[in-house]
Amino acid sequence: MILNLRKAKQHLWKVGMLALISLVLSACGSDDTATPPACQPLYFSFSTGDMTTRGIPETTLSKSVGMAAYVFENGNALGTPGYMWNEEVIRSGTGWCTTNGYAKPETGKSMKFLAYYPYSEQSGNPSILLSDHATSGPVVITYEVPQQVTDQQDVMTGESAVLSTSDKNEVVQMTLHHRLSAIQFVTGDIGLAGGGVNFADRNGVLFPYATKRARQDTRYININQFAQRLHDLQDPPVRLLWVACRNLIGQDVAPQELRACWQELELVVVADKFLTQTAEMADIVLPVTTEFESLDVYTGYFRRWLGINEPAIAPRGE
Repeated sequence: MILNLRKAKQHLWKVGMLALISLVLSACGSDDTATPPACQPLYFSFSTGDMTTRGIPETTLSKSVGMAAYVFENGNALGTPGYMWNEEVIRSGTGWCTTNGYAKPETGKSMKFLAYYPYSEQSGNPSILLSDHATSGPVVITYEVPQQVTDQQDVMTGESAVLSTSDKNEVVQMTLHHRLSAIQFVTGDIGLAGGGVNFADRNGVLFPYATKRARQDTRYININQFAQRLHDLQDPPVRLLWVACRNLIGQDVAPQELRACWQELELVVVADKFLTQTAEMADIVLPVTTEFESLDVYTGYFRRWLGINEPAIAPRGE
């Protein structure tokens, strides 16, 4: 599922955070006696996970969920969401249930579910606009971000794995991603120096980070809460800070807290091409070569390829 975020006439943004959704395919009761026995509503069970955000994400799913589903030949592209398009999934007892019944698809094919939250009817002027049901490929949803924080919705999307219609598929695991918790955070950090407001699509980071965690005793810090987490590491406490490819004081949230952490450190070393705010506070500054002067291998954030950077000139100032 593809999400377009619009604010007035500015550029599109993509942001992402996580939530877990379990889809349970089974029969549920219906007051519609005209529903054929072969058509059964689908049960859903939703739960949300931890968020790395300073906004206010939804945790109780107080509104209904929208769902689309594809049935297609094995190995083929998705095609159109002909099996289900913008189906409303509502609370039913302790779980969730589609408002309509669906016949079990023909065996021997593939199936995929796409979900979004909150559900929006497509008539009139919908708050969340879906691409037409006759359009092939993943559903594209467009959300125009309101100016007021209180009007902004916690928009989430998710998709299942490719399933086989030959299986029972009684429990289908999906992951919902918090695409928007609040563009203008209620903390008032927009436009403030050191506010640390930025956007990222964590699902686009495809390079396997597991290769970077070779040692089990290595400690890791959430960079979105760097100052607090640095202070919390007390067994043993951090005494030396080596900074590379990062301007902590100029880019991170809560620079005042970072400056306070400096007093707890015995040595700060910065390796950078520029004399940044962080470099100005360092005990030792190590100048590094630019991309024009060094041979290096790069990974891509949004692909699994490696690239070679060849030097154009010899390092200056040696």
